[in-house]
Amino acid sequence: MLILIFSLIVFESVDVKPARDSTLQQIKQGRWEDAITNAKFVLIHESEDDLLLGVIRFAEVKGFISELNPKYKYLLNKKKSNIIKTWKKFYKENKDNENILQILAILYLDTDLEKTKLYANRILELDSLNSFACFILGYASEKNDNYNEALIYYQKSFLLDTMFTDCLPILANLYIITGNYDSALVHFSKIHYEDKALNAMRIGKIICQLKNENITGAVTTLDRLKNSELFECTRNSIEVIQEYIDGVKENSLIPSDSFIIFIPVVVKQLNLHSPTNLVAILTVNNIAIMNLKVDKEKPLSLPTSINREIIIVPCYALEDEPMPFLVPKPKYPESAKRADLEGEVVVKALVDINGSVLDVKILVSSGIKDLDNAALFAAKNAKYEPITYFGIPVRVWSNIPIKFKLTGK
Repeated sequence: MLILIFSLIVFESVDVKPARDSTLQQIKQGRWEDAITNAKFVLIHESEDDLLLGVIRFAEVKGFISELNPKYKYLLNKKKSNIIKTWKKFYKENKDNENILQILAILYLDTDLEKTKLYANRILELDSLNSFACFILGYASEKNDNYNEALIYYQKSFLLDTMFTDCLPILANLYIITGNYDSALVHFSKIHYEDKALNAMRIGKIICQLKNENITGAVTTLDRLKNSELFECTRNSIEVIQEYIDGVKENSLIPSDSFIIFIPVVVKQLNLHSPTNLVAILTVNNIAIMNLKVDKEKPLSLPTSINREIIIVPCYALEDEPMPFLVPKPKYPESAKRADLEGEVVVKALVDINGSVLDVKILVSSGIKDLDNAALFAAKNAKYEPITYFGIPVRVWSNIPIKFKLTGK
């Protein structure tokens, strides 16, 4: 009898159709919290429902869900194209519903930014005051490196909804990137720094104050930063700025001197941005600053600008580490052949703005001098595609691994 009862409990099917129908109705009405609650209930029983998985992706991006269940992450990735097809069909059945358009715009964020812009613009055709559609258009423009257009959309989004404070750090960051330090400072001043993830953005405020030669204001902001809760990754940046301020106070620098600093910060943007680099061009005549440390698990030395047009950046400041399209095969040293020696060398190469290699250094030695020298010679003749950062031609340090292996072994 107990076995029979257990079997009925286990195999009893749950009718989720009413909850599913209710979810779709709530979506069309923009009742997001109710829709998300129902969607999660239905997915417990029908885990591969494409329409409701789309709701979960929307909830993640909009911040209704703070941490996504690993099962949802897997399904959203596995069924990405099917989810989009299902939502396109759902939209055809419910034309001119801006809430459905919002979900479609978000679903295309990872695959087709032009489609994202298309659906966001359709929302604005229905509702010209839709703050979220402007935000999505700002995000798509930024990802396409169109920073001025991104600023226009983000600014409009914030003006339409001043409670939507996610725009503030993004606007501040973009104004620094585009060199508008006064506007950046206005937006840095509005950020709620109680959020630990945004606390490092105070560094951007300091940079703007230094650009305006407001040393007293920069010192005050730096002290506040030091006395607040910090991510470990900001400490090296604080030391660099302190060194610069000390140089100004000691008259070894003047406020109009500039240096280049890449500051890892978290920009909260629709849960889509991972930690990014806030770039500030603030080198020139101070040796200590020329050897500044950049935050990473293993801090690297970041040289200052070669001149005011060419900048050296660490390779991890770029989205993808640059790789050479050509590395000449190194000549195997006869001495190593005779001694039956093999090894691997990692060469650190300084790539010029035209893709040629200016300088090479041994980063990881093989332990065999002749192999190291042969690797340096080969790396010196490597070729890269020209590299730009924020549209500026840059020189980049890149790592080139070179193996020496005897044939027939």
